[in-house]
Amino acid sequence: MKLRALAALAVTLALTYFTPAAAAQFDLERGKSLDNNTTGFVVVATASSMLILACDYEAVEGSLAKGADIMGVDIDIYGPAVANALKAVAGMEYDREKMIPDVTKTVRWTLEGFWKEYNVNKRKACASWAEGPASNGFVRKAGTNAR
Repeated sequence: MKLRALAALAVTLALTYFTPAAAAQFDLERGKSLDNNTTGFVVVATASSMLILACDYEAVEGSLAKGADIMGVDIDIYGPAVANALKAVAGMEYDREKMIPDVTKTVRWTLEGFWKEYNVNKRKACASWAEGPASNGFVRKAGTNAR
């Protein structure tokens, strides 16, 4: 259930992270068969999961699904693909039929970027990765009911 919420959160974060400058930082060409909106969704979903699991943030219910709808990303296909890629990378059981290779590659690439920053300075990484998503209502500090 938590992974479904994470997938829903990812789309919302994409809307926040992907200004033209941020798009250059994330190298949207990484997911060759994915369009920019879908790649953005995958990056945001992955980043959101890390904010929730490693930092002091929680998902805002429904925000990722709404963001996916606005971006034109099919959450019923890409949400499970992200969730299963996260499970596979974490060494958990996953549904291979829901995997999409370019989604998995983008999830791994995003995780590498997050952990690289996190291992240098946890507080700075959490603040940096959450800046846009938190200000736009996709994640919030854990234990708060406000945006």
